[in-house]
Parts: sequence; C-alpha cells; structure tokens
Amino acid sequence: NWYSFLVLADKALYDAFSVANATRLPLVLFASMDGMLHAIISNATNISHAKNGEEAWAFVPPYVAANMKADYQATQATGKLTITSYPDGSPGLLDFKKASGEIATAAIVSDGVGGSSVTVLDVTDTIDASSFSVAGKGPDPLWSHQPGGAAAGLARSKPGVARTKIGGAETYVVVAGTGILATDSTKGRIVAG
Repeated sequence: NWYSFLVLADKALYDAFSVANATRLPLVLFASMDGMLHAIISNATNISHAKNGEEAWAFVPPYVAANMKADYQATQATGKLTITSYPDGSPGLLDFKKASGEIATAAIVSDGVGGSSVTVLDVTDTIDASSFSVAGKGPDPLWSHQPGGAAAGLARSKPGVARTKIGGAETYVVVAGTGILATDSTKGRIVAG
C-alpha cells in the first residue's frame, strides 16, 4: 500500500483531503463514441433523488476534437455516419499531490479503440454536493498526450500511474501503451515518453 510509505506530513495531507471530501458527490465516468467523457450524477445514499442519472458535465479530449471536423465532412460527403476518433477507454481515478503540495483527484482516460491518446483531468471539485450543480468550471484539463506520436497504435491499455522521485522531486508518471499501428505493423512497437 503506497500510503504506508508516505512521510508523516504527506499522510496528514492525504488524511485531511479524505475528510474534506468524504461527502463529495460520486459521479459515474464513462467515455463514448459521441466523442465525450461523460460524468453522470450517482447519489447512492438516496437512489430516488431527482438528480440521479443526470449528466453533470462532459468533456471532449483535444485529440478527439481535432478529428471531429474531418468526421463531419466525411459524413456529409458520403451520407454515412463517420466516426474515427473517440474516447473509449475505461477512466481511472487517482488522488495525487500537485507541485503546489495540494492533494487533488485526477481522471485518466485513454482513447481505447477510438484513438491513440491519453487525457488527464483534475476532477477534484466539479459538482457541488448540496445543490448537485456544476461547481466552478467543471473538470480542469491537465494534459493530453499521444504516446509514440503519429506512429502510435490504438490506446487500448488502461494507463497506470507510478509515484516516484525524479531529480529528488516527487512526481507522478503515467505509463500508457498504444498498440501496433493498424496500417503499418512495424509501428507502435516503441516506448515513448
């Protein structure tokens, strides 16, 4: 368990974060072929609550957004729905310490069979627990990356996260793999960082 390896000061930070977020409203996160990562309200302590099942917010990852115009134009030209890029990976969640020392929660989602990128969002405080409304601005995009660039295959693997020290500073590293490029089986067999 990573928690047992923390120094006392970091344990206190995580403990305080856990207590402060004990009443945080749970959201169900899923990616879909409409190009978005969706967050649905899920109040398990009151299953008959009127807001259960409502969409709280949705986010289009940058690499997906970059292909939406081409998909639209192809659909218009052929008369057939064309969808080539969409997030399809199962989102992962992680509590982590920011460079500022603040604890936050990140959602990590890969494109799965819909592309070759990985996107990370800060989802710490996106919904107000008392009003069930979007708090502030919704999710905060942290970064998106396409491991291997144009030579990347589909990002089917669920990204993992390693807490490590680089140059004496604690950092979190996302480990994400992409498969073999469908159009060229010699591509997608490299490690990129």
